[in-house]
Amino acid sequence: MKLPRPGELREVVRIRRRSDLPQAGGGLDPQFSDGIEADAKIEPVGTAVYLNGIQSDDKITHRIFMRAEMGASIDADCVVVHESIVYSVRRRSDVGGARRFCVVEVEELGSESRYG
Repeated sequence: MKLPRPGELREVVRIRRRSDLPQAGGGLDPQFSDGIEADAKIEPVGTAVYLNGIQSDDKITHRIFMRAEMGASIDADCVVVHESIVYSVRRRSDVGGARRFCVVEVEELGSESRYG
């Protein structure tokens, strides 16, 4: 993967940590931290990656690029919110081995009013 070029990190996303708390009558109540904002580049994945994800039940719909220090604490317990769309984090990795940028592979869940 190529490093993002200057000016490509033009979207603002919010990274929030999710924790599930038990409800009195059973079940779980999701709670979200306030999170942090980061500049990012969001791009949809190609058809081959998406179809392969469906077959292996590891759906990835988008890749989100950001500076490595902003994405250092991202794991599967996090969600990324962009313009009221919630993305569930699948994995995070370094871009090009330079430790300057990271890419977060996510699955689009839908509206923030429904998912967080």
